[in-house]
Amino acid sequence: MSSAQQERITEDEQRKYWEIFSALNPVNGYLTGFQAKTVLENSQLDNAQLEAIWDLADVDNGSQTASIPH
Repeated sequence: MSSAQQERITEDEQRKYWEIFSALNPVNGYLTGFQAKTVLENSQLDNAQLEAIWDLADVDNGSQTASIPH
C-alpha cells in the first residue's frame, strides 16, 4: 500500500469534516481565511501541517478555502 493510500481519510471522517465546513456557512462554496482560521487553530496541528492544509485548500490562491466535491 502506498503512503498516499495510507493517508486517505475514511468516509466517516470526510462526512465529519464536511459538516464542520458547512457549519461555517461558506459562500459560493468558499470560506474566508478568517472563517477557517479558528477551526484550523483548534485542530492543534503544528504550523507546518496547517500551512500544508491551507495550501491545499486555497485552490485558487485567493485566501479562501474551497469545498471539495464529494
